[in-house]
Amino acid sequence: MVSKYAKAKLDYLDSLFHDFENHDFDDYTKSHVAKYLTVLCSGIFEDIIRNFVIELTQKENISREIKDFIFKQIQWSLKNPKYKNLKSFLEKFNKDWAKRLNERIEEKNRDALTSIVNNKNLIAHGESSTITFSIIRQHYEDSKIIIEQLDSIILEEKDK
Repeated sequence: MVSKYAKAKLDYLDSLFHDFENHDFDDYTKSHVAKYLTVLCSGIFEDIIRNFVIELTQKENISREIKDFIFKQIQWSLKNPKYKNLKSFLEKFNKDWAKRLNERIEEKNRDALTSIVNNKNLIAHGESSTITFSIIRQHYEDSKIIIEQLDSIILEEKDK
């Protein structure tokens, strides 16, 4: 990965999943751990995606005014990084980014990301979520590829 920020955030999530996996929690606690990890994954993915654009602006010779405008626009434009929202977000910057991501990502990966965000919204609004530790673990693994591909599309390929 080009982005050290993204790598550190994914390493943190990997570590949390590993740590929680090795605890013998009762079912009630496991349910809450799964909900916590769901909200955390969604938030961290959102943060990483925004940071890719910030890192890109640091590589480019862009005026301070344009950078400020970009930062203000991305601050609220990706609150729920479901796959379709992510694709729309990318198209605002570069339609080819969205096209390349779409070509590289399978349906199960798209669905995993969308499920994380949908469950996060249920949890955040006090509604019932049936997410379990094993499901969020699988969704995380399946959706992490999206972050890895975005790193490649936005940051690595820019250098070529």
